[in-house]
Amino acid sequence: MKYTLLAILLILLRGTLFAQEVKTDKLSPIEYFKKFQFQKATDTLELKTYKTALDFFLLAKCYKRLGQVQDASTAIDSAIELDNSNVSFLNFLGEQQLRKGEKVAAYKSYLTLCQLQPNNAYYFKKIGQSLNNVFFTRIREQQILFVNNDSMPKKEKEKDLALEKFRALKLPSNTWQAYEMAIELNPNDIESKLILTELYLKINNMRRADPLNKQSLKMHPENSKFIMQAIKISYRLRDYQDVVEKSKLFYSKGGSKLEVQKLEGIAQYHLKSYKECIELLSNVIEVEKDSEVLHYYLGLSYQEMGENQEAVKYLQKAIELGITENIENYYTRLAVVYEELGNFEKSIQLYKAAYAETKDKILLYHLARNYDTFYKDKNTALKYYELYLEELDSSNIEYMDYSKNRINELKVEKHFNLDTL
Repeated sequence: MKYTLLAILLILLRGTLFAQEVKTDKLSPIEYFKKFQFQKATDTLELKTYKTALDFFLLAKCYKRLGQVQDASTAIDSAIELDNSNVSFLNFLGEQQLRKGEKVAAYKSYLTLCQLQPNNAYYFKKIGQSLNNVFFTRIREQQILFVNNDSMPKKEKEKDLALEKFRALKLPSNTWQAYEMAIELNPNDIESKLILTELYLKINNMRRADPLNKQSLKMHPENSKFIMQAIKISYRLRDYQDVVEKSKLFYSKGGSKLEVQKLEGIAQYHLKSYKECIELLSNVIEVEKDSEVLHYYLGLSYQEMGENQEAVKYLQKAIELGITENIENYYTRLAVVYEELGNFEKSIQLYKAAYAETKDKILLYHLARNYDTFYKDKNTALKYYELYLEELDSSNIEYMDYSKNRINELKVEKHFNLDTL
């Protein structure tokens, strides 16, 4: 009897230990996730009859790690359906939408997040990312839907009222505004400052780019990317002495970009430092052999130094490059050169010649800008801005937006001038 009881106790003890081992081996979904066992976490969650919002969120994160994008989207949608104000859920959704290239949908997600957390710079930055290179009409539609419960009004008047309602929310309506608001909330956001400055450079808005870059350099004087942007801005503003000084600073930080050497080389030409121009551009032209602009400036520099044979060689090469398949580029680049020199009358002639060759829609924008700058009478500039908008240049959204805004400004100015006659 004694041995029988002992045997029973041993069997019970082994059973208890086995049960503990089994229990220890079976982890919760979140523990599997923490151990990077995403498939086990997913399998365990899928077995649950009732899932909470957090369960669906964990499922979404697991599916994302497993590369199952569509399943991740379905899971996060289910989580948001149960809790539509959870910032973690909405941010995950926005990131997924951006990853899939669904920028307009991401815009909606981050608008909601900006409403929930209006002091969070990150969400405004994400709106900037969402709206970059998105066509104006699609942005406008999303703004209407956002304030109208995802319903599009049929009447234009109702759409206008919806847009007024959106504007009253003080939420970003374009990519520039989004990054501006992000920087205002977080002045130390280097990435947003770099992106916003590049956006301004892209539309040639030096009035905004220059002070932003100066402020950025003051806060981050060692950042070579800000120095690079400063060189570009000074070049566009024709402050050639500053281009040279900033280029030296860029080199001192270990920078060695050919683009800087090119800009400094052209700046040296304008400062009448022709020898320095030749040294810099001769280095760049080893890589950019087919650049009409480099040949052009090298030719001019050699001519100024009295080395006419070298001048003829480079100037003829510039013409040769232009007369062949690159004739339109030659005209356009030469037009840019004249624009930089302030000879807008000549640049307009060359842009027209380039447009006659190619019918490239972007040249209409350049013609509009040049007429706008050179002539007091803005009617021709207005005509070219409107012609450019008619072309629907979807690859240059910023230029389209700038043209639209400039047309409005010119019409207001025209109306004001009539009132003051």
